[in-house]
Amino acid sequence: MRSIVKPGKFDELQCVIKAFPSSLHALVLTETWIKSDEEGKRFQIPGYTHYYNYRTDKRGGGVSIFIKNNLQHTLSEEICQNFNHYLWIRIENYSLDIGAVYRKPDQSNVKTFLDTYSQQLQTKKRGLVFGDFNFNLLNTERATNMYKEVVQENGYEFLNKIDEDHCTRESTTSKSIIDHICSNLKQNNFHSVIIDTPMSDHKQIYLELKRYRPEPLKKRHYEVINYEVLYKTILESQDQNLDCVYDFLEEKLRKSIESSKVTKTKTLNPPRQDWINKQIIGEINNRNTLWNQHKKYPKDKQIKDIFIKKRNEVSEYIQGVRWQN
Repeated sequence: MRSIVKPGKFDELQCVIKAFPSSLHALVLTETWIKSDEEGKRFQIPGYTHYYNYRTDKRGGGVSIFIKNNLQHTLSEEICQNFNHYLWIRIENYSLDIGAVYRKPDQSNVKTFLDTYSQQLQTKKRGLVFGDFNFNLLNTERATNMYKEVVQENGYEFLNKIDEDHCTRESTTSKSIIDHICSNLKQNNFHSVIIDTPMSDHKQIYLELKRYRPEPLKKRHYEVINYEVLYKTILESQDQNLDCVYDFLEEKLRKSIESSKVTKTKTLNPPRQDWINKQIIGEINNRNTLWNQHKKYPKDKQIKDIFIKKRNEVSEYIQGVRWQN
């Protein structure tokens, strides 16, 4: 997802996260274009910790990892070298290292990149790596083959499906798989989905570890009044002089209410931000429908114009709602 610093883009990302039916435990972004600590600290998602690595002397690049706060996590390694980015976060609960990598599309730094990357893979006993590597897994170029060898020699396997139907970047003339996931976890059953949206010129990858046990929803106990019991209690305590003895009536009501309470349990829904509402999610879905039509008929100018208009309207709407709350 290129340049989360672009106005409205990060707000839309938060809307997409909230629209997911289940909690996302980690979010990995590449080409963030963050260029300072001050800027990186501005991008926060409630319930997550933001780790990031950025460039200081040139625009572009950058990687970020957002980790759910109910996991025990620490920063284990971060490097920016030759405009390439490496960021590793340790998830203590699962003795797992999650990596985010971005490699600049420059053939002159392939060996240096592979040497650094190989050293990192060697030190990760349980690793899961996401990134934009700018090596196309669909071709057999020498640099791509060298990269594949480094991954395999360190005991890692690609989790991508290597065929054009599962490409991560697509234009009217070509398809490529330059965004990769690899891991050395051998006993986990992974499930992945390629998601195509107009948020980026790259497709997004959703990965699920099927063996992961989701966190149970929190429950809260509370008291309510059983009005049938209350009514019977008051009837049983009626007094001939009750109408004129108000203090006695008040005391009887208080005791009757207390004796009529029952305890119930409510399952709490995960917290949602007020500004992210159903209308925003609906507008994003409508825009995505127009995006799919544009992808299907890229030469149709009318469809393209309708999509661009809707895209701009949705971006402005999200920003407007966001800053009103």
